[in-house]
Amino acid sequence: MKRSSRLKRALVPENFDYTDTDTDLSSMIGEYLGGMDKRSRLFDFTATFYSKEEVQGHMPASGVRGSTLREALVGNGLLQVAVDPKIIPMFTRFNVRLWDGGESVKAIALDVGGSIKNRIIDIFVDKTSEAILLGRKKVYVEFYD
Repeated sequence: MKRSSRLKRALVPENFDYTDTDTDLSSMIGEYLGGMDKRSRLFDFTATFYSKEEVQGHMPASGVRGSTLREALVGNGLLQVAVDPKIIPMFTRFNVRLWDGGESVKAIALDVGGSIKNRIIDIFVDKTSEAILLGRKKVYVEFYD
């Protein structure tokens, strides 16, 4: 799938009905990650956390700023997530099912990181103390079209 097509899919509203014949993004990612259950699009990932305080106002790699976990949980925008772009292309929208098993938050891949490899994502939070307290958590990522 061409980058322009991924960007189009990431930036259009979720309810926009387009008839693009490109390969389904979740299928492509599923194949890369070693297959997926046909009934589910959930993939297990390890989440680490980085904070607004750490980035000191610098823009993410995409040049677009997203919401922190707290903001996204109350419905204020899409959660900013740093990803390995070989696994999750930049600007991809997806859901993150949190470690508590119940909450799910809408997210978008807007950043990259040197230690973000394979099935690790870095979730944007408000404070450094929050990032340290959360540590590493198992989360599930669900891709949607």
